[in-house]
Formats: sequence, C-alpha cells, structure tokens
Amino acid sequence: TSETVDIIADRKIVIGTEGRKQIPIYWEYNHKKLSNRHLLIFGSSGSGKTYAIQCLLSELALTGVSSFIIDYTDGFLKHQSEFIYQDVCKPQEYFVIQDPLPINPFKSYSTEIFPGQIIVERPFQVAIRVKNILNSVYTDFGSQQVAIIDKVLEAGLTANPNYNLEGFVEDLEDEGTRGESVANKIRTLVKMNCFDNTAPTNLYEDEVRKKHAVQIIQLTQIPKDLQRIITEFVLWDLWAYVQKHGHKDKPITIVLDEMQNLDHSSDSPIDKLLREGRKFGISLVLATQTVSNFTNEQKDRLFQASTKLFFKPATTEISSFADLLSKVHPELRKSDWIEQLNSLEKGQCFFAGYIDDGRGQFKEVVRKLDITALEERGFTSYISDKQSDSFFVCI
Repeated sequence: TSETVDIIADRKIVIGTEGRKQIPIYWEYNHKKLSNRHLLIFGSSGSGKTYAIQCLLSELALTGVSSFIIDYTDGFLKHQSEFIYQDVCKPQEYFVIQDPLPINPFKSYSTEIFPGQIIVERPFQVAIRVKNILNSVYTDFGSQQVAIIDKVLEAGLTANPNYNLEGFVEDLEDEGTRGESVANKIRTLVKMNCFDNTAPTNLYEDEVRKKHAVQIIQLTQIPKDLQRIITEFVLWDLWAYVQKHGHKDKPITIVLDEMQNLDHSSDSPIDKLLREGRKFGISLVLATQTVSNFTNEQKDRLFQASTKLFFKPATTEISSFADLLSKVHPELRKSDWIEQLNSLEKGQCFFAGYIDDGRGQFKEVVRKLDITALEERGFTSYISDKQSDSFFVCI
C-alpha cells in the first residue's frame, strides 16, 4: 500500500537510546547535511559490535538498502546470527571455498572521466595494482621480489589479455629463486580456485541484490593471508563497479570487520571508498578491536567517517580509544574518557556523530547509548512473507 511505502521511506536508522528517558539516537543516513555515510565501530571482542551491525543492517534493509559483508573473521556466519536479522535481511552466503567468486583478479578496469570519454587500464597499471595487493599482505617481500611481480605481470598481461593466476605462477617459477619464493606464497590461492573469470554476472547486479538485503562473501576455511588477498581483489572489483553504476541515491553498504588487517595505504580501495564513496552511494561500516597500530595519517583518513561508535575496548586499547575521544569531545580529559570507557557494559557504546535537534541545527555530539535490541525495533510488522523472492516486498 502507499501507507507502507511512506513508512518505509521515512524509517529512521535507530542506533540506540540515551539515558533513563531512552531518547532515541539515529544514524542520520539520509540527511542532506551528512558529509558521508561511513560508520566506524571500535570495541573489543564480545562488546556488542557484531550485534549492533546486525541491527543496523536490518534497519537499512527496510529502507531498501542492500549490504555486502566480506567475512574473513567467521563473525557473520548465517547460522550463528540473530533470527530477526535473518528474517528481515534474508542473508545469502557465498562460500568461496566451494563456489569461485565471479571476479577476474587481472581485469583491466575502465573509468569514464567525463561523458563519452572512457579510459581503460593498461597492463602496467593492472600489474601495479596486483603488486600492491601482494606487497601489502606479504610484508616480508624484498624489493627484488616486488620487482619480479611487476615484471612478470606486465609481460603476461601484455602478451595475453586472458592471463590468469595459473599462468602467473608458472611464469614466476621461470624467474629463478626469487620468482619461486613469490610463487610459493600464492600457489595455494591457485589450488583453491577462488575466482571464476568466465562468470556472466557479478554479485552487485540489481536483480541479484533485490533478492537478498544482505550478501555475505564468506571466506571461512581459507588461510588468513589468502583471505586478505581475496578481500582486496573484491574491494577493487566493487570500486570499479560503483564507479560505473553507482549513484548517491542508490546506496550500497559494505561491511568489513577487523578492518585493521586490510590495506589502508594511500590509493588502496579502502582509501578510495572512504574519500570518494559518497558520490557513488558507498557506505562503509568498518569495525576494529584496535586503533593503536594505525599511523596518524591512517587515523585521520578513517576519522573522515561522519559516524563512530565506541564500545568497550580491550585493556591494551583503552588509552588509544580515550585519546581519540578526547579529541572528538575535548570537554572531557583523556583520564575521564578512560574512566567512561571502563564503565561500558556489553551492548553500550559512545556515539560520536551528527544529530538533527529538530530546531534546524545539525551538530556533532557525543552520547552514551544502549544499543536498541532487535526485538524492540518494531520489525515484526515489516518482516516479509518468507515465500517472497524479494526483500523489497513491503514496498
């Protein structure tokens, strides 16, 4: 009905409630004054981060926003998630260990710099991108090994537009000891057959996304270093897709837990998505247990995110979290924030973000919140018929 459409279109993204009066605090996702839709979530294991993400993804689903989770932590295995979240979001899992991703890791991406003018990546540019991914994961590579990666990739891509990982490993093995040492690192990736270069469609097409509010690229049972490589390839592919098809009025949410393990260097996909994602509809939800291993430059880049949630940190991270909060909210000293963070219980967090006070002011605040439980969010009246193929059924 038209009434249902209006309710869903106007639905606010509730994060939690403040104080005894339980004043609701919202993620102002669609506010015209919000500079970006990125959300950072800090907190230790067991503090309530994953539950909060399930709550927010459920809220987003009922506004018609689809989400992608790249799960390299086993934190979002569907059978371990909340039932209400499952009913609302209908999460679809893609187990890469069983079904190769429809991604070509050596694809030459194209960019439309202005209408009608398209530039396609040349082999040396693809080689640089892949080299940077491998170098960010295998930090023990020396300069000569990195140079061999560059050389072999560019030569292979120039000679064969259909160049693949198998050919790359074979060509590395022909480069002697240093090439062999690089080949040894990625040989397991080849054996696992994680990519399907011939797939006709990808996971981001509208008709695929309409069937499931949440899609999970599940990297369970894959070695940690290979999980990171696959994640970086997926992020590059997503970035290329939204540059062509993304729009600020067609948002897509990308969820990355334990994001400290990924590449945060300048011009990495996370860097590009943080800086330029808004105009393509990208909303990053980045969660981490630690901030102490980020450089100041990386922290500055991350803190461009308009909304941040601070759950209770591990003891080793309290000082770092308190330092960040004292800069966001300088009215309290770092020692005060240490005390405040220590007082948090599971499911509680400090919200640092923007609110509309209803009087024409859109301002940044810090508030202590209780995350609103799934059972208290009024989802039951919106949960669609389980026989339906589309999570947009209510519209």
